[in-house]
Amino acid sequence: MKESIGYKAQKEIEKIIYKDFGLYKFKQYKKAKVVQLLTAYDEIKLLWDQEIKFRTGFSVASETVNMPVIFAKMNGIPGKGSCIDSYHYWQEVKEFITENTIVYKNEIQIKVGFFEKLKIALQGFTHKGKLNIEKLRFSKYFQYYSLPNYLREHILEKVKYIIDNNILKSVSSKNVDIDILAVVSKFPKKIIKKLNEFDFTKRNPKIIFITDKEKLLSLPEVIFLVLLYYIGFDILIFAPNGVSNIEYLLNKNIIQVHELGNYNTKTKIPIFTLIF
Repeated sequence: MKESIGYKAQKEIEKIIYKDFGLYKFKQYKKAKVVQLLTAYDEIKLLWDQEIKFRTGFSVASETVNMPVIFAKMNGIPGKGSCIDSYHYWQEVKEFITENTIVYKNEIQIKVGFFEKLKIALQGFTHKGKLNIEKLRFSKYFQYYSLPNYLREHILEKVKYIIDNNILKSVSSKNVDIDILAVVSKFPKKIIKKLNEFDFTKRNPKIIFITDKEKLLSLPEVIFLVLLYYIGFDILIFAPNGVSNIEYLLNKNIIQVHELGNYNTKTKIPIFTLIF
């Protein structure tokens, strides 16, 4: 393989700019792992729309990006005593809804009947708690061919990490690993779109889950949020009623809970376009 003089000169310039000066080309790195970013609540507002490379804890080691990522839950509504300002609370929530943010209200739509059939079909992909990653990689249940290969590998690596490190609790005597495979096999199109745009050093995609219901998240919903966190999404859960809706399924302390104020079971999620 021959290299032209111009090509060699370009590579030398890129080496100086992108290595010595700490700048990064678009999608320069193909491997990444999450670093849990613990913050004060007010800091989230400053960090939310910030590029990952500017966050505390960011680094690149052996061509792998260490991504400081937010996974936080906000209980209650700020206020003093019985004085609860719901209007300004929802205004503040709205400020987190950027163009890079996907919002879910009360539920993450996962078709239960289809999900159960998918779980049956995936029974042979784990053995004694170990994922047969090769079998999954080339199966019809992991057909994200619109994603580049390195992103498909990134997703598979995080699935394996969650299973191997026992991040999630089993419900009753069920095998939670099969539930994880079923969720990752059917990501919504809007999630795939965000993944395709994802650069490990730039602004990461984000999920906001808001609930005014006093109910637990289902196992598939929790898996969905945990998977996206380990892939690199920032995740915020707003629970003005203070219900512990996700914690019951987490074996590891991967979510930071902020107590904002009094719990309010009467406030309802507004139509955000009507909040000025």
